[in-house]
This record gives sequence, structure tokens and C-alpha cells, in this order.
Amino acid sequence: MSWRSILVIIVFTITSGHSYAQLQTVDSTKLKRASTIDSSKKIKPKVPYCDTCFSPKKATIRSAIIPGWGQIYNKQLWKVPLVYGVLGAVAGIFIVNIHEYKGLRDAYRYKVDNDPANDTLIASRYSVLSANSMKFYRDQYRKNVDMSVLAFLIGWALNVVDATVSGHLKQFDVSDDLSMKIKPNFQMNGQTGVSLVFSLKNKKGKLIDMGKILNAK
Repeated sequence: MSWRSILVIIVFTITSGHSYAQLQTVDSTKLKRASTIDSSKKIKPKVPYCDTCFSPKKATIRSAIIPGWGQIYNKQLWKVPLVYGVLGAVAGIFIVNIHEYKGLRDAYRYKVDNDPANDTLIASRYSVLSANSMKFYRDQYRKNVDMSVLAFLIGWALNVVDATVSGHLKQFDVSDDLSMKIKPNFQMNGQTGVSLVFSLKNKKGKLIDMGKILNAK
């Protein structure tokens, strides 16, 4: 065999080996891409928890501005008639008291001004009352006006508190998957008792221990 034949064989062997290596590289790259595509199809991206989708603070502010607005934001429409029913009743009592107070105030002024001509200006429902009775009822209705204003403000505040508490409770999982445990309670002074412990889950799935709500000695 001549040296030329040997040279041709060597070149052919080197070329064949290089081509085979390239084919292996291409095949491995295709396999990696295929496996990546398959894994991306199987694994679904987890949707992150949205802290800004619902805000108890917004429910508080809206309810403070307009009664019932926070309840609407919390999607508790059935509470809106209750809110306006309570506030409306208190407002009605305030209107009655302020009307009677003004009537008795004017009647008492006409009664004690020592001018008989002004007695005709007294309303018929007050004309049968003496000056002392007019003064007494006037003061009573004046107190009722103040109490009505206070009751209205308390009702408005309770409307805000309800919207705030309900807004915070919407952050928790109130489904059937809740846990209640009965634990013994041992205190430093030697007393023992039983505690009921409730655990709730927030929207992130984190367990939250609501604490000991009952301690029976």
C-alpha cells in the first residue's frame, strides 16, 4: 500500500469522526430544547397573591365618607339598608326633638315677657302649659337633641368599624377547612384550665392562630 493510500484513509477517518461528533451535538441540543418545552407545558406558573386587589383601608375610608359605601366595597349589600335604617331613625328623632325644642323655647319667651298680646303667638299645644312646665320640657328636648346628635355620630362610627372589620375578615379563609383545638392551660400561679384555639388561613394559605378565646378555670 502506497503512502498516498494511507494518507487518504487517515483524512477520511478524521472527517468521519468530526461529522459524527457534530451530529451528536445537534441531537443533544434538540433533545434539550424538546425537554424544556415539555417541562414548560407541564409546569403551570403560579399566580402570585395580589395584596392590592382588596384593601380594608379603602373600605374604612369609603365608609367614613359615605355610610354604606364601605359595605358595598366589601360586597355586603344586605348591610346597607341596616346602616341607613339606623342612621335614618336617629336623624328622624333628631328632627322631632329640635322642632319641639324650638317651639317650647319660643313659647316660654312669649309666656314670661309680661306682654299679654304675645300670648296669642304661643302654639295651641303649648298654651295650656305653665311657664315652669314650658321651661322643663324645653330643657328635656334640648338634652334629647344632644343625645340624638351623639347617637348619630356613634351610628356613623359603628358603620366605619363594621366596614373595617369585615374588610379584614375578607383577608382570611372562612371555608370549612378550619381547625379548632382544645388545649390545657397551665398558669404560673398553679391554676389550670381549658382553652379553645381557632386557626384560620389567610389568602396566602398561611395558618394564623387566633389565640385563646376561652379560658375556663
